[in-house]
Amino acid sequence: MSQAKTLTPAEIDHMLAFVAQRSFAIRNRVMLLTGLWSGMRVGEIASLSVGDVTNADGSIRAEVRLTAEQTKGRQPRTVFLPQKLRDELATYMALRNGARRWKHWQSCCAYWDLAI
Repeated sequence: MSQAKTLTPAEIDHMLAFVAQRSFAIRNRVMLLTGLWSGMRVGEIASLSVGDVTNADGSIRAEVRLTAEQTKGRQPRTVFLPQKLRDELATYMALRNGARRWKHWQSCCAYWDLAI
């Protein structure tokens, strides 16, 4: 079996620019960078939950423990997340959590018939 092609920095920049123009750009940027910087496969990334990458205090873990069910070879493994990926994940989680609080606040205002 042949080795997968490694993307050049220019190709990565091109992909990030493409992702930035589409729906869910921030989420998709983080997923793309997770694959590039952690070495996880698409299926492994798709199987992640928030609890897999965050500590109890909400900070981003330095390593992710994948269960046998999450990996291609059905063998558990540990994936180390570089600091630049942890920074991207932290930014995404902050934006995601802020959006959730805003939606909750909007639904509360609608319930109580308050003007926003």
